[in-house]
Amino acid sequence: MIIKHLLMHNFGVYAGDNIFRFTGKKPIVLIGGMNGRGKTTFLNAVLLALYGSKSFAFRESPYKQYGLYLRSFVNENDRTKKTFVELEFEAETNERNTYRIQRSWDGNLQRISEIIEVYKDGILDEFLTDNWNMYVEEIIPSGIASLFFFDGEKISELAAESSDEMIKDSIKRLLGINVIEQLSDDLGRTTRRVEKSIQVVDEKELVQKRELKEECEAKAVKIEEELAKLQQQKEQISRQKDEAFDQFRSIGGIVSEQKSEQEKRYHELETDIKMLNQQLIDLSASELPLFMVRSLLQNIQEQVDREREQKNNAIFESSALFVGAK
Repeated sequence: MIIKHLLMHNFGVYAGDNIFRFTGKKPIVLIGGMNGRGKTTFLNAVLLALYGSKSFAFRESPYKQYGLYLRSFVNENDRTKKTFVELEFEAETNERNTYRIQRSWDGNLQRISEIIEVYKDGILDEFLTDNWNMYVEEIIPSGIASLFFFDGEKISELAAESSDEMIKDSIKRLLGINVIEQLSDDLGRTTRRVEKSIQVVDEKELVQKRELKEECEAKAVKIEEELAKLQQQKEQISRQKDEAFDQFRSIGGIVSEQKSEQEKRYHELETDIKMLNQQLIDLSASELPLFMVRSLLQNIQEQVDREREQKNNAIFESSALFVGAK
C-alpha cells in the first residue's frame, strides 16, 4: 500500500479542509511533530477511513458506541458539524489500482451514522462501496493493522520488558488467534447473560401455561372461522351491490344521475339571462331610447331643415325687394 493523500475536514484538531499529499514511491510514511499537534489524530483518520468500526483505534478507545466515537472527532469551529475523512492509496492485489475512500457524517444528528463512498481509479464503485469492509481485509487485514499503523510512542513500549503481552497480542492478531479468543469471550458473556435471564418454572406453572396456550390456539381457530364467514358475507354484499346498481341503471338511474348536470346547466343559463338583462338596463339608461325614436327624430330634422330653408328664402326675398325699391 502506497498512500497518495489524506484529506480531513473538520476532523479532530483539524478545522476546515486539511490535505496531506505524499509523492513517495515506498510504502512507508513517517509523520513527526510536537505533542498535541495532531499526529495521533492523523493516524486515527487513516485507520477510520480504512476500517471504520473495525479500526483497532476504535476498539481501544473509551467509546463503546461507534456513533459516539465519530462524534468525538467533530470539529465545531465552522459550526456546520459536517465532518469527513478521505484516504487515497495505491495497492496491488491482482493488478495495481488506486483506491479513494471517503467516510462522512453529520454531527448535528442525534444518532450519527457514516456515509461511505469508494472510488476505484477515480470512478465510484458501488460494489466496493457496499463491500469495502470485506475487500480491505484482502489488502491489510484489520487484525494485523496495528503492525503496519502505529503510534511512535508505542515503540518504547515494545522495547520495554513489560511488552511481552503486547508482542503476543500482535502475533495473535497476525495469526488470527485473537479472533478465536474474542469469539470465546463473546460466547462466554452471552452464555452468562442467558443463564441469568432463565427462570426456573415449576410443573404447575408449566401446566397452566400449556392450558393457556391451547385455549389461545382454540380462540385463534374460532376467530379464523368467523373471519372466513365475514369474508363470504362481504363477497355476497358486493355482488348484491353490483346487481342493485345494474337494476338502478335499467329503471332510469342514468336520468337521475344527469339531473345534477341539468340543474347546473340551468343555473348557468339563468346567470347568463341576468347578465343580459343588466346589459339591456344599462343600454336603456344611455342611447337606447333615442334609437327607439330614430324615425321621429329624422322627421323632426327634416322639418327643421325645411323651415330653415323657408326662412332663408324669405330673408333673401325681402332683401331683394329692398334693393329694387332703392
